[in-house]
Amino acid sequence: MGEINVFRPIYRELSEEEKAKMDAIKTKASELYSLIGTIIQEDPSPRGRYVALSKTALEESIMWAIKGLTL
Repeated sequence: MGEINVFRPIYRELSEEEKAKMDAIKTKASELYSLIGTIIQEDPSPRGRYVALSKTALEESIMWAIKGLTL
């Protein structure tokens, strides 16, 4: 097998199972993102910063999970 291009100039067709997994991951992530958002809204204190950081970390985690699934 040749070198993997991490920038994927050509996308491969996903199977129905892969599409379902991707949808499930995104749905669960959206639910968790919304739940985290109920902790506190727009608070400039460290508490609000931690909530914002957790949302950003979740976004990154889902990005990597989807990349792992679709590579």
